[in-house]
Order: sequence, then C-alpha cells, then structure tokens
Amino acid sequence: MKRIKKNSSTPVGYDLDQGVTQSMLCNFIKCRRAAALALNRWGSPAPRRATQFGSLFHELLQEHYRGAGKKLPPSPELTFKNVAQSWERKALEAGDKTEDIQGDLACAKALFPSYVDRWRKNDEKKRWVEVEQVFDFMFRHGHKRFQQRIRGKIDGIYEAKDGTIWILETKTASQINEETLSLALTFDFQCQFYVVAVEEKLQRKVSGILYNIIRKPSIGRGADKTSDAYVQLIKNDIASRPDFYFTRFELAFSSKQMARFRDELSLKLQDFQNWWLGDLPTYRNEFACQAKWNCEYLPVCACGGDPKQAGFKQSKTLFSELLEDA
Repeated sequence: MKRIKKNSSTPVGYDLDQGVTQSMLCNFIKCRRAAALALNRWGSPAPRRATQFGSLFHELLQEHYRGAGKKLPPSPELTFKNVAQSWERKALEAGDKTEDIQGDLACAKALFPSYVDRWRKNDEKKRWVEVEQVFDFMFRHGHKRFQQRIRGKIDGIYEAKDGTIWILETKTASQINEETLSLALTFDFQCQFYVVAVEEKLQRKVSGILYNIIRKPSIGRGADKTSDAYVQLIKNDIASRPDFYFTRFELAFSSKQMARFRDELSLKLQDFQNWWLGDLPTYRNEFACQAKWNCEYLPVCACGGDPKQAGFKQSKTLFSELLEDA
C-alpha cells in the first residue's frame, strides 16, 4: 500500500519508495530542517572545498583497485594522469578556484604513488569483490513487519586470504586524532550501516571494516603549487614519515553489536518514515549548526529559512552520487 503524506511541511520532491541513504538518515538525525532542504534538492552555490581533495583521492583509489586484478595494472603515474584530467574539469565547472585545484592536484600527485607503494604487498593479498559499487535492498526487521528501501555506495569490498569478507572505508583529512577516532568508530553509524548493507547484498557475514586513513599534506603554505619543486617538497616529507600519512586499522563488530545496531536502525528509519508522513514535526536543531564543518544550510536559517534568498539552487537529481552505477 502506498503511504500518503498528511501535510507538506516535509519534503515534497521525495518519496519513501525512492529509498534512504546513510547520509540522508544522518541529516535527519542531526537536523530535520537541514534534512528537508537536502531532500528538496537545495544546495549551496559555493563549492565545498573541504571535500574536494577527498573526492579526487577516492577517484584515484577507484581506478587503482579496479585495475588491481589485471595482469598488467596501470602505473600510479598513469592512473593519476587519467583521473586528474577529468577531475580538474569537473572542479572548474563547479566553480573552484584554479589555485585551490592546482594545490589539490599537487598533493595527490605526490601522495598517490607513495600510497600505492606503502600498501602494495598488503593489498596483493586481497581479492576485490567490488570497488565503488552501489547497493540497493529492502531492509526488513521484526519478522518482516517493518521495511524500508536502503541505497548507497561503498568504497570497496574484499575477501581476505583467510576467506573472510571485509569493507574498505577511506577517510582523507589534514588533521586526524587517531585515538579519538578509534574510540568513536566502535559505534560509528556509517561503518555499521555499511556492514548491514554488504551482508544483505552478498548474503555473507562481514568480519569488519578496514579503516584506511590518508592525511592530506599541509606543508609549504604560500609556495607555488604548480611547480615540480612543490610536489617534490611533499614527496620528501612523505618519505621521511610515511606512518604519519598512511594509517590502517581493522574494526570488527560482534554479532551482539550488529543485532543492537539493526534494532536501532529500525527505530531511526521508523522515525524518518513518520516524519516524512507528517506525524513528526520539522524544526531546526541549533546545536548542529556549527561543528568541525559548519552546516551547509546555515546561511538559509540565518536569513529566515528561504533558500532562494540565501542564493541556493535546486539540483535536478537527488541521488546524483549513485547515478553513475545505478
């Protein structure tokens, strides 16, 4: 039976049958006003520089691991050249400054080959099941009385030498507190969400997450970022302290932990459904406006809640990050 909205205070350009993603549910949990704006496809006209380097490195890793099973995989230098051209074009179209783009490309040019060399022997022991592929399934809980379509994309899934299944999750940042991160990850929503998704997709037990941390270089501020000397400066720093730039650790979840997460995920999804239906109100959470990265919709709330007045624009698609492989 198709569910009918009771009022229009919640997103009008979205239907529950389109599915729920991890980021969508996180938005809802943090701030319902922000979730409503995102689901109505409102986005800031200003490019989010904090995530651009991460998108570049994810594209590099995607191409690298897709070629890992070939007899003659492309060199890191060739992979970089192929990815950099298309990424630079997209960054320019998004409105990024040339100086920022060149800085990200220089960092990646120095960092990526070193990353490949750092983990080459370790990665050769893996059999890649999927790389940057989407998932789409019906989450059922409580003897199938509750259900909701779930969608998303995962960095990578691989089979270890002992036959166990693991998920690769990559994070890029210039500043990472590894002690705090390792504690927070024991109950990280995204990690456990992905474990549920992969277990549903493959119908196999997932042993855990391999957290792949890559630090973005932050040296040589003020230098000419288009010069070979700047790239070499970064390479020298990476060579002098590779453990600083590249860190990995495994995170396993017990059956008891995952059972608890599935129970809580069901509750959160039910709240999301009830909110969309109009049974729960939409309001702003002032405590979510400012964090390490400010909320994208802070300018909207600051000018009375009108996205047009804040200069925001509506995109044509809601799940643009899933379209390539959908």
